[in-house]
Amino acid sequence: TPDKGPCLNAPRPTTTVTWLGDDDGLSAHEGAIVSLIVLGLSNPEISAALDMILHSTKTHIRSAYRKMGVTSRTHAISWGYDHGLRLTTRPARPNMGGQG
Repeated sequence: TPDKGPCLNAPRPTTTVTWLGDDDGLSAHEGAIVSLIVLGLSNPEISAALDMILHSTKTHIRSAYRKMGVTSRTHAISWGYDHGLRLTTRPARPNMGGQG
């Protein structure tokens, strides 16, 4: 029988991508940032760990706080613990061009 090419109605594989905070309405960036806040990193350390400018980091933090219903870093840490946004190790610092 001649080859009819790919079947257009073939079932497609499905993958589910999740991240810390996904179930709580946080974006991937927000979940990562809150996880790093829970670890005790400062805003500049979070920016370096995620290779993000400080202004963007602060914007994501404000957005996450609104979604979480918190107004302080202390409350964000408590919320993060309660919702499982805990990393087990501190992230490695990015390569700073041979400095450091």
